[in-house]
Amino acid sequence: MICGLVKKADAEKKKIKRNPRKNGADTKKSLKKAGQESDIFRIPGMKRSYFASALIVIAVIAGGLIFSYIDSNSPKGMVLDFTPGNITIDTPSFDRAEEFNSQITLCNQYIAVNDHNNSIDCLKKALGIKNDDVRVVAALGELYFITGNYSESQRYYSRAVELEPDNKKTRYGYGLALERMKRTYEALDQYKAAIEIDSDYVPPRNDLGVLLQKLGMLNESREQFEIAFTLNPNNTGVVLNYANVLAELGLKEDAEANYKKAISLDTENKEIYRNYAQFLYNNRRYSEAKDMLEKSY
Repeated sequence: MICGLVKKADAEKKKIKRNPRKNGADTKKSLKKAGQESDIFRIPGMKRSYFASALIVIAVIAGGLIFSYIDSNSPKGMVLDFTPGNITIDTPSFDRAEEFNSQITLCNQYIAVNDHNNSIDCLKKALGIKNDDVRVVAALGELYFITGNYSESQRYYSRAVELEPDNKKTRYGYGLALERMKRTYEALDQYKAAIEIDSDYVPPRNDLGVLLQKLGMLNESREQFEIAFTLNPNNTGVVLNYANVLAELGLKEDAEANYKKAISLDTENKEIYRNYAQFLYNNRRYSEAKDMLEKSY
Protein backbone atom coordinates (compact mmCIF):
# COMPACT_ATOMS: atom_id res chain seq x y z
CA MET A 1 0.00 0.00 0.00
CA ILE A 2 2.91 2.36 0.56
CA CYS A 3 3.97 4.22 -2.58
CA GLY A 4 6.83 2.20 -3.99
CA LEU A 5 7.97 1.45 -0.47
CA VAL A 6 5.91 -1.30 1.07
CA LYS A 7 5.23 -4.54 -0.73
CA LYS A 8 3.42 -7.69 0.28
CA ALA A 9 5.76 -10.10 2.03
CA ASP A 10 5.51 -13.82 2.50
CA ALA A 11 2.63 -14.20 4.95
CA GLU A 12 4.44 -16.89 6.91
CA LYS A 13 7.76 -15.05 7.20
CA LYS A 14 6.65 -11.48 7.82
CA LYS A 15 3.22 -11.74 9.38
CA ILE A 16 1.90 -8.59 11.06
CA LYS A 17 0.82 -9.29 14.63
CA ARG A 18 -1.31 -7.15 16.88
CA ASN A 19 1.02 -6.77 19.87
CA PRO A 20 4.14 -4.78 18.95
CA ARG A 21 6.98 -4.77 21.43
CA LYS A 22 7.61 -1.67 23.49
CA ASN A 23 10.28 0.92 22.77
CA GLY A 24 13.70 -0.13 23.98
CA ALA A 25 13.03 -3.84 23.43
CA ASP A 26 16.18 -5.95 23.28
CA THR A 27 16.95 -6.37 19.56
CA LYS A 28 18.61 -9.77 19.90
CA LYS A 29 15.68 -11.20 21.86
CA SER A 30 13.29 -9.74 19.32
CA LEU A 31 15.14 -11.20 16.36
CA LYS A 32 15.06 -14.68 17.90
CA LYS A 33 11.28 -14.65 17.39
CA ALA A 34 11.48 -13.80 13.71
CA GLY A 35 10.73 -17.36 12.58
CA GLN A 36 8.08 -18.19 15.15
CA GLU A 37 4.52 -18.71 14.01
CA SER A 38 1.79 -16.90 15.88
CA ASP A 39 -0.62 -19.06 17.83
CA ILE A 40 -4.24 -19.03 16.77
CA PHE A 41 -6.65 -19.11 19.68
CA ARG A 42 -10.16 -20.37 19.11
CA ILE A 43 -13.07 -20.57 21.48
CA PRO A 44 -14.22 -24.20 21.51
CA GLY A 45 -17.77 -24.57 20.24
CA MET A 46 -20.55 -26.19 22.20
CA LYS A 47 -23.36 -28.32 20.88
CA ARG A 48 -26.68 -26.50 21.08
CA SER A 49 -30.21 -27.68 20.78
CA TYR A 50 -32.36 -26.27 17.98
CA PHE A 51 -34.34 -24.30 20.55
CA ALA A 52 -31.24 -22.80 22.16
CA SER A 53 -29.79 -21.92 18.78
CA ALA A 54 -33.04 -20.27 17.73
CA LEU A 55 -32.90 -18.12 20.85
CA ILE A 56 -29.40 -17.04 19.93
CA VAL A 57 -30.53 -16.05 16.46
CA ILE A 58 -33.39 -14.01 17.86
CA ALA A 59 -31.25 -12.40 20.56
CA VAL A 60 -28.40 -11.48 18.24
CA ILE A 61 -30.13 -10.63 14.98
CA ALA A 62 -33.33 -9.09 16.31
CA GLY A 63 -31.22 -7.26 18.87
CA GLY A 64 -29.76 -5.03 16.21
CA LEU A 65 -27.11 -6.90 14.24
CA ILE A 66 -26.22 -4.78 11.24
CA PHE A 67 -24.36 -5.51 8.04
CA SER A 68 -20.63 -5.40 8.49
CA TYR A 69 -18.15 -4.39 5.87
CA ILE A 70 -14.81 -5.70 4.72
CA ASP A 71 -12.16 -3.05 4.20
CA SER A 72 -9.48 -3.52 1.60
CA ASN A 73 -6.74 -2.61 4.02
CA SER A 74 -5.63 -5.74 5.88
CA PRO A 75 -1.85 -5.83 5.74
CA LYS A 76 -0.32 -9.29 6.19
CA GLY A 77 3.28 -8.16 6.06
CA MET A 78 5.48 -5.38 4.84
CA VAL A 79 9.07 -4.66 3.97
CA LEU A 80 10.80 -1.41 3.09
CA ASP A 81 11.88 -1.69 -0.52
CA PHE A 82 15.11 0.29 -0.69
CA THR A 83 18.20 -0.37 -2.75
CA PRO A 84 21.28 0.49 -0.65
CA GLY A 85 22.97 3.63 -1.87
CA ASN A 86 20.08 4.82 -4.04
CA ILE A 87 19.50 8.06 -2.15
CA THR A 88 20.77 11.53 -2.83
CA ILE A 89 21.76 13.59 0.19
CA ASP A 90 21.66 17.38 -0.21
CA THR A 91 25.09 17.70 1.36
CA PRO A 92 27.06 14.80 -0.13
CA SER A 93 28.33 12.58 2.62
CA PHE A 94 29.11 8.89 2.41
CA ASP A 95 28.62 8.53 6.17
CA ARG A 96 25.15 10.10 6.06
CA ALA A 97 24.08 7.88 3.17
CA GLU A 98 25.39 4.85 5.01
CA GLU A 99 23.51 5.85 8.16
CA PHE A 100 20.30 6.31 6.15
CA ASN A 101 20.62 2.84 4.62
CA SER A 102 21.54 1.25 7.95
CA GLN A 103 18.39 2.70 9.55
CA ILE A 104 16.27 1.23 6.73
CA THR A 105 17.96 -2.17 7.15
CA LEU A 106 17.39 -2.09 10.90
CA CYS A 107 13.79 -1.04 10.35
CA ASN A 108 13.24 -4.10 8.15
CA GLN A 109 14.63 -6.32 10.90
CA TYR A 110 12.20 -4.86 13.41
CA ILE A 111 9.31 -5.22 10.96
CA ALA A 112 10.23 -8.89 10.51
CA VAL A 113 9.58 -9.46 14.21
CA ASN A 114 6.55 -7.15 14.29
CA ASP A 115 8.28 -4.54 16.44
CA HIS A 116 6.53 -1.52 14.98
CA ASN A 117 7.58 0.99 17.62
CA ASN A 118 11.28 0.49 16.97
CA SER A 119 10.57 0.42 13.22
CA ILE A 120 9.04 3.87 13.58
CA ASP A 121 12.06 5.11 15.53
CA CYS A 122 14.41 3.94 12.76
CA LEU A 123 12.35 5.64 10.07
CA LYS A 124 12.30 8.88 12.01
CA LYS A 125 16.09 8.78 12.22
CA ALA A 126 16.25 8.17 8.46
CA LEU A 127 13.84 11.05 7.91
CA GLY A 128 16.16 13.26 9.94
CA ILE A 129 18.84 12.60 7.33
CA LYS A 130 16.59 13.06 4.30
CA ASN A 131 13.34 14.77 5.28
CA ASP A 132 11.75 14.78 1.85
CA ASP A 133 11.99 11.06 1.05
CA VAL A 134 8.38 10.25 0.24
CA ARG A 135 8.94 6.52 0.74
CA VAL A 136 9.98 7.03 4.34
CA VAL A 137 7.18 9.53 5.01
CA ALA A 138 4.53 7.18 3.56
CA ALA A 139 6.02 4.23 5.46
CA LEU A 140 5.56 6.14 8.71
CA GLY A 141 1.95 6.75 7.70
CA GLU A 142 1.44 3.02 7.21
CA LEU A 143 3.18 1.97 10.41
CA TYR A 144 1.21 4.44 12.51
CA PHE A 145 -1.97 3.16 10.83
CA ILE A 146 -1.11 -0.44 11.71
CA THR A 147 -0.48 0.53 15.34
CA GLY A 148 -3.82 2.36 15.49
CA ASN A 149 -2.43 5.87 15.80
CA TYR A 150 -4.60 7.34 13.04
CA SER A 151 -3.86 10.95 13.92
CA GLU A 152 -0.13 10.48 13.31
CA SER A 153 -0.87 8.26 10.33
CA GLN A 154 -2.89 10.94 8.55
CA ARG A 155 -0.26 13.55 9.40
CA TYR A 156 2.48 11.61 7.63
CA TYR A 157 0.20 10.60 4.76
CA SER A 158 -0.75 14.24 4.30
CA ARG A 159 2.93 15.12 3.99
CA ALA A 160 3.48 12.23 1.55
CA VAL A 161 0.62 13.49 -0.63
CA GLU A 162 2.23 16.94 -0.68
CA LEU A 163 5.52 15.41 -1.80
CA GLU A 164 3.96 13.11 -4.40
CA PRO A 165 0.33 14.01 -5.16
CA ASP A 166 -0.03 11.55 -8.04
CA ASN A 167 0.69 8.40 -6.04
CA LYS A 168 -2.47 6.29 -5.84
CA LYS A 169 -1.33 4.17 -2.89
CA THR A 170 -0.48 7.19 -0.78
CA ARG A 171 -3.84 8.77 -1.58
CA TYR A 172 -5.60 5.55 -0.61
CA GLY A 173 -3.66 5.19 2.65
CA TYR A 174 -4.44 8.81 3.49
CA GLY A 175 -8.13 8.13 2.89
CA LEU A 176 -8.09 5.11 5.20
CA ALA A 177 -6.52 7.13 8.02
CA LEU A 178 -9.01 9.97 7.55
CA GLU A 179 -11.94 7.56 7.59
CA ARG A 180 -10.76 6.04 10.87
CA MET A 181 -10.72 9.57 12.29
CA LYS A 182 -14.37 10.04 11.19
CA ARG A 183 -13.35 12.67 8.65
CA THR A 184 -15.71 11.08 6.18
CA TYR A 185 -15.87 13.59 3.36
CA GLU A 186 -12.12 14.14 3.34
CA ALA A 187 -11.70 10.37 3.10
CA LEU A 188 -14.13 10.32 0.17
CA ASP A 189 -12.01 12.92 -1.61
CA GLN A 190 -8.84 10.85 -1.18
CA TYR A 191 -10.49 7.64 -2.42
CA LYS A 192 -11.77 9.52 -5.47
CA ALA A 193 -8.32 11.03 -6.05
CA ALA A 194 -6.74 7.56 -5.98
CA ILE A 195 -9.30 6.33 -8.52
CA GLU A 196 -8.68 9.34 -10.76
CA ILE A 197 -4.99 8.44 -10.80
CA ASP A 198 -5.75 4.79 -11.66
CA SER A 199 -9.33 3.88 -12.54
CA ASP A 200 -8.47 0.15 -12.32
CA TYR A 201 -7.27 0.40 -8.72
CA VAL A 202 -9.77 -1.74 -6.80
CA PRO A 203 -9.05 -1.03 -3.07
CA PRO A 204 -10.21 2.61 -3.03
CA ARG A 205 -13.30 1.70 -5.07
CA ASN A 206 -14.23 -0.88 -2.46
CA ASP A 207 -13.78 1.54 0.43
CA LEU A 208 -15.50 4.33 -1.46
CA GLY A 209 -18.47 2.01 -2.03
CA VAL A 210 -18.62 1.12 1.66
CA LEU A 211 -18.46 4.76 2.71
CA LEU A 212 -21.18 5.78 0.23
CA GLN A 213 -23.42 2.99 1.54
CA LYS A 214 -22.92 4.17 5.11
CA LEU A 215 -23.97 7.64 3.96
CA GLY A 216 -27.14 6.20 2.43
CA MET A 217 -26.02 6.84 -1.15
CA LEU A 218 -26.97 3.33 -2.24
CA ASN A 219 -27.05 3.72 -6.00
CA GLU A 220 -23.68 5.47 -6.03
CA SER A 221 -22.33 2.74 -3.76
CA ARG A 222 -23.67 0.03 -6.03
CA GLU A 223 -21.99 1.66 -9.02
CA GLN A 224 -18.58 1.56 -7.34
CA PHE A 225 -18.98 -2.09 -6.36
CA GLU A 226 -20.09 -3.05 -9.86
CA ILE A 227 -16.95 -1.48 -11.33
CA ALA A 228 -14.76 -3.11 -8.68
CA PHE A 229 -16.49 -6.45 -9.27
CA THR A 230 -15.83 -6.18 -13.01
CA LEU A 231 -12.17 -5.46 -12.32
CA ASN A 232 -11.76 -8.25 -9.77
CA PRO A 233 -14.74 -10.66 -9.53
CA ASN A 234 -12.91 -12.90 -7.05
CA ASN A 235 -12.17 -10.26 -4.41
CA THR A 236 -14.02 -11.54 -1.34
CA GLY A 237 -14.41 -8.12 0.26
CA VAL A 238 -15.84 -6.58 -2.90
CA VAL A 239 -18.28 -9.47 -3.42
CA LEU A 240 -19.56 -9.35 0.17
CA ASN A 241 -19.90 -5.58 0.22
CA TYR A 242 -21.65 -5.71 -3.15
CA ALA A 243 -24.09 -8.29 -1.76
CA ASN A 244 -24.83 -6.03 1.22
CA VAL A 245 -25.73 -3.00 -0.86
CA LEU A 246 -27.84 -5.14 -3.21
CA ALA A 247 -29.71 -6.48 -0.19
CA GLU A 248 -30.30 -2.97 1.10
CA LEU A 249 -31.64 -1.98 -2.33
CA GLY A 250 -34.08 -4.89 -2.16
CA LEU A 251 -32.47 -6.88 -5.00
CA LYS A 252 -32.79 -10.16 -3.15
CA GLU A 253 -31.84 -12.68 -5.83
CA ASP A 254 -28.72 -10.81 -6.86
CA ALA A 255 -27.75 -10.24 -3.24
CA GLU A 256 -28.10 -13.91 -2.34
CA ALA A 257 -26.11 -15.01 -5.38
CA ASN A 258 -23.25 -12.79 -4.24
CA TYR A 259 -23.40 -14.00 -0.62
CA LYS A 260 -23.05 -17.55 -1.93
CA LYS A 261 -20.20 -16.51 -4.22
CA ALA A 262 -18.41 -14.85 -1.29
CA ILE A 263 -18.72 -18.07 0.72
CA SER A 264 -17.31 -20.09 -2.18
CA LEU A 265 -14.32 -17.73 -2.30
CA ASP A 266 -13.59 -17.87 1.44
CA THR A 267 -15.32 -20.60 3.42
CA GLU A 268 -13.50 -19.59 6.63
CA ASN A 269 -14.63 -15.96 6.68
CA LYS A 270 -17.04 -15.57 9.60
CA GLU A 271 -18.21 -12.13 8.52
CA ILE A 272 -19.74 -13.58 5.36
CA TYR A 273 -21.84 -16.03 7.35
CA ARG A 274 -22.99 -13.31 9.75
CA ASN A 275 -24.03 -11.01 6.94
CA TYR A 276 -25.76 -13.78 5.02
CA ALA A 277 -27.54 -14.84 8.24
CA GLN A 278 -28.96 -11.36 8.66
CA PHE A 279 -30.09 -11.32 5.03
CA LEU A 280 -31.91 -14.62 5.56
CA TYR A 281 -33.47 -13.44 8.80
CA ASN A 282 -34.66 -10.19 7.21
CA ASN A 283 -36.41 -12.32 4.61
CA ARG A 284 -38.04 -14.49 7.31
CA ARG A 285 -36.05 -17.58 6.46
CA TYR A 286 -35.41 -18.22 10.14
CA SER A 287 -34.24 -21.84 10.02
CA GLU A 288 -31.68 -21.03 7.33
CA ALA A 289 -30.60 -17.94 9.26
CA LYS A 290 -30.00 -20.07 12.35
CA ASP A 291 -27.87 -22.55 10.42
CA MET A 292 -25.86 -19.79 8.78
CA LEU A 293 -25.30 -17.92 12.05
CA GLU A 294 -23.99 -21.08 13.69
CA LYS A 295 -21.31 -21.28 11.00
CA SER A 296 -20.03 -17.90 12.13
CA TYR A 297 -19.10 -19.15 15.61
